[in-house]
Amino acid sequence: QLAGEGQQSIIAGIVQKLRVLNAVRSAEIGLFLTTAEYECLKEKAVLARLLSRRLYYLAVKICEYLKVPYDFVLVDWACEKVRCDGDFSAAQLCCLVREKLANHAVSYAQIAWSAFQAGRSELACLLLQYEPRVSDRLPLYLLMGEYGRAVKEAAESGDEDMMTFV
Repeated sequence: QLAGEGQQSIIAGIVQKLRVLNAVRSAEIGLFLTTAEYECLKEKAVLARLLSRRLYYLAVKICEYLKVPYDFVLVDWACEKVRCDGDFSAAQLCCLVREKLANHAVSYAQIAWSAFQAGRSELACLLLQYEPRVSDRLPLYLLMGEYGRAVKEAAESGDEDMMTFV
């Protein structure tokens, strides 16, 4: 019976690998990987290739199928959204990002930094409000030149080290 369970596990792994390979090999995706390449690269590298092609939906679906946390995919999507989407106002874009990431524990600091680098300071400040860790918010406020906000956040945190840092 144990040998049978082991064989089922091996077969399930092979089926899982083939399904992922078939998904990324489709004509629309065009990521032609051999089984040996997939074995060498592992899932994270394959997912990174999908993210570089901005195939976020497929990356999330593969993560769900493989039972891999996909918060990094959502953060990458949000960073790309705040960098490239000029059709929305800062408030609209912040609401959109918040809506998509509401049920996930992600770092808004990384997304805010992408917004700031893209020249969207107002959006960066809005996003930073949702970063749960003050220690991640303060350095970004300082880098963005938001000294008043940094002082206020440090004072509200009650952490003497944070206050001294600011």
